[in-house]
Amino acid sequence: MFKIRQNQKGVMLFIVLGMLLIVAIIIGGILGFISSSLRKTYHQVRRIRGYYAALAGINCTIYKIRKGEWAAAGSYKICSRWQNGATQTPWPDCNFTDYDLPFNVSISVSNADGAGIRTISATVEYTTPD
Repeated sequence: MFKIRQNQKGVMLFIVLGMLLIVAIIIGGILGFISSSLRKTYHQVRRIRGYYAALAGINCTIYKIRKGEWAAAGSYKICSRWQNGATQTPWPDCNFTDYDLPFNVSISVSNADGAGIRTISATVEYTTPD
């Protein structure tokens, strides 16, 4: 092994502290990467759920228009009462409440153009303030 001279007893302390510092920096980088990946995955999942909530809102609107429950043109709000595992208060001017939707959906149906085609657009607010 190593022979420690009388005047070099404190050197080993600095070597161990340096190695601990390097290990701490590496672990901090790994934890930062994991945290960033989790946050990105969380937002990606919410974006996908928002897309499917908008698609469900459009399908619900088409169904309601075909049944004659809603006018063929206008704005509608489909509210979710269930979000993040808790009941939420729906918008005050909801046209329809659906417990299966994860987010509130705002629908707008345009008047028919010359070819008789209507445009249905959906807006979903799937982000939450941090």
